[in-house]
Amino acid sequence: MQRKLIAACLTIAAFAAMVIVPAASASPVLTNAKGERVPVGTEIHAVVVGNGVFTGGFNITCSGGEGSGKVTANSGTKIKGEIPANNLKLSGTGSGGDCTSALGNVSVVINSKICGETIEGTDQAKATGCGASLTFSITITGAGTCKYEAASMTGTFLTNHDAEGTISEQSAKGEATNGFFCPGEGKLDVSLAESINTGETLSIS
Repeated sequence: MQRKLIAACLTIAAFAAMVIVPAASASPVLTNAKGERVPVGTEIHAVVVGNGVFTGGFNITCSGGEGSGKVTANSGTKIKGEIPANNLKLSGTGSGGDCTSALGNVSVVINSKICGETIEGTDQAKATGCGASLTFSITITGAGTCKYEAASMTGTFLTNHDAEGTISEQSAKGEATNGFFCPGEGKLDVSLAESINTGETLSIS
């Protein structure tokens, strides 16, 4: 197995990144450009920073991607957010905007919802499938589809900084129904930067 993936997680993972907040702070708060607390229900926009990579077998690289979700808690002790299923789109330099791999162009779809929340007393946030596993699928042009899942993924973030989170070396296992060409497991690496849908940068304070 090698080193990285595009998200899904594919982030799916992704959303551990979308709710990044200074959990190491006694009162972490997600704020807008004016320093105001972001209200619950606010729509958040996330974009992939650099490359997202899924390593394992034939390796997948996505050079872009974006999605949106909503803040579901911003209490000063915990920040939470949710991304609807199929709402985090990954893209690359392949035909039609597909991601690329050693086997050719790859379409990446995050099938599950993504719920993220900060982990108290740490600089980490956890993403789950909102009461279920995180699930995503990768379709290799001319070969077939491989499905993967993870109970959760953990990401890190910086405090006193623009809202950006990183998921690194997070494992996802292939489902039993996958074809012989599908790697049994892969690892996801991706970074997401967040803003309000108007383009206003978010901060962690």
